[in-house]
Amino acid sequence: MINVNNINAYSVAGEATCIQINHLNVAFDMGPSAHAVNISNVFFTHPHIDHLGSIVSHCAMRNLRGSSAPNYYIHKDLVEKVNNLFACWNKLDGSNLRYNLIPVDDTSVIKIKDFFIRPFNTTHRIPTLGYVIYKLAKKLLPEFKDLDPKQLGQLRKDKKVIETEEEIPLFAFCGDTTINV
Repeated sequence: MINVNNINAYSVAGEATCIQINHLNVAFDMGPSAHAVNISNVFFTHPHIDHLGSIVSHCAMRNLRGSSAPNYYIHKDLVEKVNNLFACWNKLDGSNLRYNLIPVDDTSVIKIKDFFIRPFNTTHRIPTLGYVIYKLAKKLLPEFKDLDPKQLGQLRKDKKVIETEEEIPLFAFCGDTTINV
């Protein structure tokens, strides 16, 4: 379950957006001044400055603290451009920032702890992604719902498939989009 008391959110249009889910070690976007240094998995919706503006400072702060290299999940078409951004900064700063850029699109599924994150396409003036966090839950198949626990146990022991997995959406973040998500 996602505890709303563990979510930090800041979003002002054109200024900065960062949504943190602390107990999952996940953030969505990293707009200016949104450092979230303790978060190591950041999912970016798109490369506008108010959503991606703190990527270099976030990475630099994690490197300075000796934290693990952050994982930045970004639309597959932007990976080269973001690598170029880091290369430029490393040359300017004389540093060698450690980070992982993970290309994603609407077919990706990312496992974080016991949860899954799936990107989906959204509508904006440039290509953007939203994200949904979900959990898998086992659901008893209808034909077995009237059996007692002992009978179900025997079927499991006999390797009979009596359950199906169901995706339970827990949280979604659209980033900048229109009502036509």
